[in-house]
Amino acid sequence: IIGGSGLYDVEEFKDRETLDLNTPWGKPSDLILKTKYNTKEIFFLPRHGKGHFISPSKINFRANIDALKQLGITDIVSVSAVGSLKEDLPPGKFVIVDQFIDRTFARNKTFFDDEIVAHVSMAHPTSNGLMNACEDYIKKEHIPYHPTHHPFHWRQWWDFAGGTLADLGCHYIDLSHWALGLRHPSKIKVINSPKPDDEYTPYSLIVDFHYDKIGKQPKTKMRWYHGDSRPPHFAEGILPNWGNGSLFIGNKGMLLADYNKHLLLPEKDFKDFQRPEPSIPKSIGHHQEWIQSIKTGSKTTCNFDYSGPLTEVVLLGNIAHRTNSPIFWDHEQMIATGHSQADEFINHEYRKGWEL
Repeated sequence: IIGGSGLYDVEEFKDRETLDLNTPWGKPSDLILKTKYNTKEIFFLPRHGKGHFISPSKINFRANIDALKQLGITDIVSVSAVGSLKEDLPPGKFVIVDQFIDRTFARNKTFFDDEIVAHVSMAHPTSNGLMNACEDYIKKEHIPYHPTHHPFHWRQWWDFAGGTLADLGCHYIDLSHWALGLRHPSKIKVINSPKPDDEYTPYSLIVDFHYDKIGKQPKTKMRWYHGDSRPPHFAEGILPNWGNGSLFIGNKGMLLADYNKHLLLPEKDFKDFQRPEPSIPKSIGHHQEWIQSIKTGSKTTCNFDYSGPLTEVVLLGNIAHRTNSPIFWDHEQMIATGHSQADEFINHEYRKGWEL
């Protein structure tokens, strides 16, 4: 166990032995306490030293880890005191961290700084086994906690983002909007979703977007799936194995597409089909398009006239889920009707002092 601010000893353990170790990187932060819990050997080290005399930038983390490794330790639980600035994370509430960003400055960042280079993955820096063990004990002791608040799952919390629909929706609904000239749905209706949660976005969702007739494009229904939900055509064997993408269903057949490939179905009906030459110029990249637009006044591929309505669509899908009600959208007036709470999500009334 590595203790952070405020945790400099575990006095509950009476069978105590202190160990004074040396490492190739110098002394660890303090003497290491050796004790036992349920026949298991437990070691404790306060990272700031007893009395908190070592600042974060001065912690010799290399010596600390090396000393614990010398003792045969394979699993570490590290405790930190952190301010949250969140009403639902008051002082004393535990957060089980599954990812982190190290913002400590002015210290060495690696063990591998002389004559060797090593790349250590931080994709999953914490142990699922230890996380589950901590969660089980916290539940047993009825200690308030939050299991997955930050940062890997940050986009799944309403306070931070809009979940899978707001993220991947902008990528894959883009295909439908671009190909069919869609812009503003007039009705949004959830077909299948879990019960709305005040904090967490839905893992799985099916939602319909209804578009009125626009020019040559007739009334159109676009259905979004994510999570465990997939179009029934896959289970029925009508569609091949395919990852994420878009399925266009017409009177004469179907088009299955993503950004790298497409397939006309049934294939036998389109074996002699002559594909048109590509007509959309390849993007030079969002950043370069932006710079070129500033310099020349040229139009970007995804200008605000296009990306704005696309963003509206994914957010309206989330509003339909959160209100658990069909939503009728007037894009010119920026008004959503169908549920008394719908407009609050669009024109949020902020607390005094936090107005936009």
